[in-house]
Amino acid sequence: MKQNILKLFYIPIIFFVLISFIYFISVYFILKKELNVKIIEIKKELIKEKKEELKKRVNNVNSLIDLIRKSVYSSTLEELEEFLKLYIKVHNNEFYSNDILIIGKIPSNIKFTYKILDNKYVLLKYHNKLYLTFFKNKGKNIYIAGINKNFIDDIVIQNIKKYLDLISNSSNYFGLAKILTFNPGKNGVFAQIVYLPVFFKNREGMFLSVNNPDIKGNYFRKKYLKCLKNNKNKNCYVKYYFLNPATQKIEEKLSYITYNKFYKFMILSGIYSSQIKQAFIRKTNKYINELTHLIVILILIYLFIFSFFMIILYFILKKIKLSLLEEYEILKYDLENKYYYDNVTNLPNRNKLLLDEKNALSIMILDIKNFSHINEIYGYEKGDEILKFIANALKEKYEFVYRIGDDEFAVLLDRILSEDDISIEYHSLLFNYNQFINITFLIGASNEKDNLLKTAEIALSFAISENKDYMLFNKEIEELQKEKYEKIEFLKYVLINDKIKPFYQCIVNRKKEIIKYEALIRVIDKNKIYSPYYFMDYLIEGNLYNAFSRNMIMKVLNDVKKSYINKASINLSFEDINDEITRNMLYNYIDDAIGEKLIIEILESESINDFDMVKKFIDNMKKRGVSIAIDDFGSGYSNFIVILDLSPDYIKIDSSLIQNINNKKYYDIVNMIIDFAHRYKIKVIAEYVDSQDVFEKLLSMGIDEFQGYYFCEPQPLENIIKKDKISSKKGNNED
Repeated sequence: MKQNILKLFYIPIIFFVLISFIYFISVYFILKKELNVKIIEIKKELIKEKKEELKKRVNNVNSLIDLIRKSVYSSTLEELEEFLKLYIKVHNNEFYSNDILIIGKIPSNIKFTYKILDNKYVLLKYHNKLYLTFFKNKGKNIYIAGINKNFIDDIVIQNIKKYLDLISNSSNYFGLAKILTFNPGKNGVFAQIVYLPVFFKNREGMFLSVNNPDIKGNYFRKKYLKCLKNNKNKNCYVKYYFLNPATQKIEEKLSYITYNKFYKFMILSGIYSSQIKQAFIRKTNKYINELTHLIVILILIYLFIFSFFMIILYFILKKIKLSLLEEYEILKYDLENKYYYDNVTNLPNRNKLLLDEKNALSIMILDIKNFSHINEIYGYEKGDEILKFIANALKEKYEFVYRIGDDEFAVLLDRILSEDDISIEYHSLLFNYNQFINITFLIGASNEKDNLLKTAEIALSFAISENKDYMLFNKEIEELQKEKYEKIEFLKYVLINDKIKPFYQCIVNRKKEIIKYEALIRVIDKNKIYSPYYFMDYLIEGNLYNAFSRNMIMKVLNDVKKSYINKASINLSFEDINDEITRNMLYNYIDDAIGEKLIIEILESESINDFDMVKKFIDNMKKRGVSIAIDDFGSGYSNFIVILDLSPDYIKIDSSLIQNINNKKYYDIVNMIIDFAHRYKIKVIAEYVDSQDVFEKLLSMGIDEFQGYYFCEPQPLENIIKKDKISSKKGNNED
């Protein structure tokens, strides 16, 4: 550490190089990101700009068409006026007409129809032709001069073509096509080309069909015809692939199309991708040049700032170097103290013990008896004072003392311990804090040099589970620990691979007729059947009980639902009822149809500490038609008042009473239970009936139902179904 502090003078150079690298990398990515964003922005703006240019150009041509038409129409009217004056002088009232011209006094026997165009021009219909007409009143007579509209429109179109020839070139040209229909037939023809520039003149007069795609298979004409048809303003943009006359290559072309209503002209002009690309390159090159200038400025600013910063940093580091060296020892001491020492007792902690245990021959872990009660009664501040008192007392007795938990201390020893040694130590470790508080310990000890702490903790755990005051780790404990681990792992394997299976044991009435079954949990693996006695304790210790129980419950409920058995009972402990997931699963799954076939046996146990919750659960089950039985009655609380409050349908007498029924004391207890149950219309079931003698005695005492190996052993459901089928077939044969 000191050497590192002395190397602080190298920091400015390292810092400069590192910051420079980070700075330029950051600048590179920022500028790259900015450039990409700007390029996208330029591209969007350019396309928008080109669209607007196209729109403006096409709309200008559209306006020009109307302007040329109106100009030609107006000049034609002026000429018709002059011509009519001259005609009247020469021909007086004579009326003359042909396909192009009508002129003279309107005959009385002729009726004309007409319409007004642009609120200015009169279009007279004569012999199914329209004539642009000038009227002149002279006395009672009306004189007209008119010229065929088609003739004039040809002049207008010729003028439009001349103008378009002047403004069109290979990169900027217009096209005109006359819309023949907006609803083309099978051939798809909807328009005819009226005008194209000189390099496409050979295509004038061609018919356009929506069925003809571009080179990429894009039916673009169908798109813009639909656009013109549906768009009120009769204009749209369309993309397609077309021959660029400037490059003589097929390129993507963006065109703007509008519609001249008067002549039914589709007016089109477009721009090719190569033109957009050239404009894009010009704009991006301009921006890149600006960005290059900005980068140069940023580099110069960077060099100036960091040069100044490095000078300042050098003098600051030089000044703090000595201060760091002085503070180093203090900091080192504080860190070691926090990491290796307990802040309440100032004893070394678990971290320090793990370093030191390799130098010891044995260890004792001292667990303060009932220390949590001391904290609850006297408070945590008083608890801390007691811990300090214990720490001082242990330091007077032992050289190497550690605090390794809330209420645990450890002592390292340089000698091998025997059972007698630990017994002596246990009886000597009695401290009186005051006349009310006496301190005693549970001890777990070990001589296993390679793993002192872990093995001592295992010994302490076994001492607690075996209700002993002290225990020395030995091979037997090691084997038990290994066995426990293997069994818990086996149970996890059972759960994952669905090895849980309900077995059913029959329950008979007084006539020995099977009336229902009790579901009993079993584990089957590799053709071996495991009863709860093998695994129940490990389920609880491995925190697997609820998962096992839910699996078993669902399998029984499914068997009942599928009517494999007429009626079944299932055992629930207080832990099951207290588990919200299990409770909700039962509430959600059990309906009236299942409920009337189900009995829930609640195991009598001293662990039941919330009778209100149990009663609420029972009420919910009874609403669904479920019957309730109290199992193992006589083994736990056996509070008759509580039993009445729970309102069970059945009481199952505990097996210990049935097995000792020939003993008068047990006989009297069973009689008392039967009298009590029958008085309150509760049926009584006897379990563990294993012989004819026991059955007959229980029968004479008034037991209602019976269960035990005397009648049938627990067996899988498929065996019961198979026997029922055989019995049914046998009965039919006898009939």
